[in-house]
Amino acid sequence: MIRFSSIFTINQAIGVILPNDFVVKGKVYRKGHIITPEDKLLLKSLGVENIYGAVAENNDIEFKTAQNQISAQISGKGLGFVTQEDGLCKIVATTDGIFMADEQRVNKFNRLNENVVLNIIKPFTTVKKDDIVAVLEVTTPFIKEDEIDDIIFRLSGNLSLLSIAETDNKKSIFIYPHLLSDDNENMYFTSVVMKVITDFNDIGFNFGREIHSRYDIDSISDSLYSCKDADVIFILSPVKSSSRQDVIYQAVEKYADKIINYKYPDISMSDFVVAQKGNSKVFVIPHSYDVAETKEIDKLIKYVMFSEYVDEN
Repeated sequence: MIRFSSIFTINQAIGVILPNDFVVKGKVYRKGHIITPEDKLLLKSLGVENIYGAVAENNDIEFKTAQNQISAQISGKGLGFVTQEDGLCKIVATTDGIFMADEQRVNKFNRLNENVVLNIIKPFTTVKKDDIVAVLEVTTPFIKEDEIDDIIFRLSGNLSLLSIAETDNKKSIFIYPHLLSDDNENMYFTSVVMKVITDFNDIGFNFGREIHSRYDIDSISDSLYSCKDADVIFILSPVKSSSRQDVIYQAVEKYADKIINYKYPDISMSDFVVAQKGNSKVFVIPHSYDVAETKEIDKLIKYVMFSEYVDEN
């Protein structure tokens, strides 16, 4: 294995690998540089007596190679990567869109190996082509091949750790189930719609048709079936739901292929429901959406909307 945290005299330094950038009297030696006989003579002439570094052994992989192998595994649709002169592997968007990443999966990745670190921008951020969305670093100049193999094996699967979802003018429809049909209810619906439009104005929604229904299972269900050509359906509830016996929940359950989320763990927005019908996503907007802090709800909506696969977790 690699011998780290060692100090070598300048006479022993040939073949030593630098674990970090090393600057002496204006000359820069980059992380991973292997000291040559010419380097030794120059460094001695500059008064360097000792070198801090490492010595590689069999089955060690140079850090840039390791970074490229890992980056190829974690970078999904709409992403590319390059290791630059500073030794860091920059993962960049190759198209405009929404940066997709699950923070829990990223945190789990960062626990796989103490010498491999992935930093990302905020998930579900709108990005432009060539924006840097993540930086991967192997912190040691070399790493064992079997450690990289283990990381890649653990990453294997159909769902990439990072990706870009293109915002492609998704057709969106609002459904208003009227309970009272009075001015206060209409004002509430308007307030919620304006907040939804404001919160999602950067991701390519085409807010089009609005459907008014009665507050009963059949009327709401019929409205849903009339939205088969929609990518996204927002249902605004005139009252806070308290159980699965709620009219809107039963209408959604009647229509959808599956309920992705029934209860949300937030006391002010526990009535948030997410469902799927074919490629169409259905969101029952919490009754307090217009006055509550909705960053986490908005993040979940974006995740569901742009994910190719979504389960109940």
